[in-house]
Amino acid sequence: MKLLVQDPEERAVRRLRQAACLAGTGVVVFVVLAVLVNARVFAAFDLAVARSVHTVDIPGLGVVSEALAIVFSGEFSLVYAGLLAVYFWRREMPVGVLAVLTFLPLVFVEFVLKYTVQQPPVPDDLYRALPYPLTSVTTQGSFPSGHAARAAFFAVFLGTLGRSLGGSARWLAPLVAALIVLACGLSRLYQEVHWASDVVAGAILGATIGYLAVCWVGVAVEQAARRDKARL
Repeated sequence: MKLLVQDPEERAVRRLRQAACLAGTGVVVFVVLAVLVNARVFAAFDLAVARSVHTVDIPGLGVVSEALAIVFSGEFSLVYAGLLAVYFWRREMPVGVLAVLTFLPLVFVEFVLKYTVQQPPVPDDLYRALPYPLTSVTTQGSFPSGHAARAAFFAVFLGTLGRSLGGSARWLAPLVAALIVLACGLSRLYQEVHWASDVVAGAILGATIGYLAVCWVGVAVEQAARRDKARL
């Protein structure tokens, strides 16, 4: 029996199509969620979650929440993007640099949505007045959570780079990445600067764009490796 071996080029194209399909699903889910939020479908649910969270008062949780807000701030996220860009550049992977820079359109999309989706901020009587030393921008709405989007975006990169190390990192890195996103999302809910729907949507948006960027890098690396092998 003749075994059919898939051409490496075809395999790369297939992987890219699968990634595009999965990312497309993420985009569709996010758009549907944005439409429903704009229609105020989740208003009662968001308010119920916010009121429940408001009753939580655990010593030290405010400090942890404040620290996470700083770690995933816009300023620190620019630093992370710069470090990842340098990492890819030193490894002569310009595609990786461009992929990391998709972080910038993510920020743009976040701000556009905060002025187009009708999602009023959490009311002052529920808001926890925790100190925040970095830049704070007041927008018309709160959808989606920029902190959750940035955390998910970089978590995807962290999980993927960790998996490439092999060994226990193959499962430990994605687990840590997921915990990072979860911790950031819960901190936004605890501070009550965002509704639950804001946090979920932000995480979906950031993870979707991050996943597309990572797949782009992966396919480019695979193609470069084949070209180098062909020259030998």
